[in-house]
Amino acid sequence: MNVMRFASGYLVLGQWGGAPVRAHWTIPFGAFVFGHLQFVPGFWLGFFLLILIHELGHAIVVRSQRCRVISIDVHGLGGLCQWSGSATPIGRARIAWGGVQAQLLALLFTLVLVEMFGRPTAFSAQLVSAFTDTNVILILINLIPVPPLDGAEAWKLPGLLWRRGRRQAQQRRRTALERELADVDAADREPIRPEARAAVDDLFRKINEEKARERN
Repeated sequence: MNVMRFASGYLVLGQWGGAPVRAHWTIPFGAFVFGHLQFVPGFWLGFFLLILIHELGHAIVVRSQRCRVISIDVHGLGGLCQWSGSATPIGRARIAWGGVQAQLLALLFTLVLVEMFGRPTAFSAQLVSAFTDTNVILILINLIPVPPLDGAEAWKLPGLLWRRGRRQAQQRRRTALERELADVDAADREPIRPEARAAVDDLFRKINEEKARERN
């Protein structure tokens, strides 16, 4: 059974997939600042849950990339999903997007609930404010392309996917050329006619050009 305990300024709340989920003692201060220095307990709870959801989003994508989650930490300035493994550049960019994607799901779910049951009041209204207004602000901050924010890694994903698609297209073209070359060779096993030799040479040239483009 998991028992809550303190470790290095963190309260260990439990485990997720074998990794400890920890809350730092600075959380109340961060929630108080983001709550405009007001007594808003519903917002404070929402603030904590929102950061936890963000880090769990990272953790889920880490596991999908077959890497290991070391810990999921929540502190007053945000949170951190510590992980290890040999993720590819595309994998690292996807992990960076994981937190924002989880926040967007939380935003959508909250808006659906508000649409179904109406605008809440008091404690629930504070909770909704954390999952909507503050949520959007934190998403925008996280996507700023400056380390250590997620945007520094996340915005690499479109370029990485485009380059991977280009390499795959080049590989398909090269495979088609090699298959065509094999067909020409099979059709001209007797002394190769000059026109067939020219076709073979042209195919070799195209294959070499494709390989050079792939290296670049």
